[in-house]
Amino acid sequence: MVYTSADPELPKELVLEDGKERFKKYLPADREFVNWIENYPYPYVIGKYCWQFPCMTPSDWEAQHLHKSNNPLTVRDWKAALDCTVIKKGVFNMVFHPHGWIKAEQIIDLIDHAVEKHGKKVKFLTFKEAYKRLQKAIFRDDEWRAAADVVVLADVNNDGYLDIVDMRSKAGKTYLWDPDLTNWQIVPGPESVGLKPLLGGGFHFGVLQKNGMASVAYHSVSRAYSNERYDEGAFHFDGKQWVLDRTISSGIATLAKPMRLLDLDGDGICEKIDSAGAVFRHEPGKAWQRLPFTLPAKDARFLDLRGAGKLDLIFANEKEFGVYRFGDMKTGYTKVRAGKASDANPLPMITRRGMNNGCWAHSGQLWWANEDTVLLKNHVDRRSFKELLEAK
Repeated sequence: MVYTSADPELPKELVLEDGKERFKKYLPADREFVNWIENYPYPYVIGKYCWQFPCMTPSDWEAQHLHKSNNPLTVRDWKAALDCTVIKKGVFNMVFHPHGWIKAEQIIDLIDHAVEKHGKKVKFLTFKEAYKRLQKAIFRDDEWRAAADVVVLADVNNDGYLDIVDMRSKAGKTYLWDPDLTNWQIVPGPESVGLKPLLGGGFHFGVLQKNGMASVAYHSVSRAYSNERYDEGAFHFDGKQWVLDRTISSGIATLAKPMRLLDLDGDGICEKIDSAGAVFRHEPGKAWQRLPFTLPAKDARFLDLRGAGKLDLIFANEKEFGVYRFGDMKTGYTKVRAGKASDANPLPMITRRGMNNGCWAHSGQLWWANEDTVLLKNHVDRRSFKELLEAK
């Protein structure tokens, strides 16, 4: 986790050094180092089941790699990073090793700084203690894995802060984070305003309003003897409560289930994508409008490869690969390149057996780190977005 001058909340004297970024200098320049995030010193969720606590820059390894072991500049910058973390009300996950890269006296110096300057604003926790606090704050002491599919973290009211939507029962609530009061403001959840099939079917969060606030599109198929009933609709958050919208329903029973909501064309409103690859557009007060194109692949990554604000599509599995450029809401996707996995120089697999194959996007490139890349330079494979968009 790297602090930068791009964060308006942070004083420049903490994040700049002689006009240059104070903390980015610690990112190793002699290797392909891309596993960092910027200005987000908070736990976040990976794959719905894992809390990631981002490690603070610098670690003692990064520091000794830059300016040798036990350098007093390391402690100086640790203190600045801690001051930034107090401003951001985040977590300072410190990395140090028993290898002589940093002295115990220097760690104590940082601790003394925390106590003398910030007092009770700083609390020292083990990861186990931090995990218990997250469980209590978000899941009422329930186990994270048991609640992950029906407790959603999302910015419901578009204020830049994550909120909690608890959809585990008809009495489910939405917890809106109030940054001024540093507390939750509780309002009824979507399930509690009169919709029975929500938990029995499927639901997908996205943005279907111009104000950027969250919506929940739902679908449910119920069968009784030879009759099949299809129910579809949405809830829109209006800033204070969830409002039920049944006009969004297409009224058509279909075996293709809605899979996700994504803003393909960058207009701020999500499209609906179903399991058959069909794409639907949303207009307020109307049913889903079927668009005249389908996705070229279902198990795909959506990335803005051109910096155009539109989501291009890329996939690679055991059988085939392809890169497709998004055009508009009429033409959909145009093939840039595609082929079989057996072709010469195919794209590395993005998914293997339907699961992520150690692939992620960072710094304008797609990266792979898995059991197939261990003999490559820096143990990674990569393709730049520019390279991906080349036809050959």
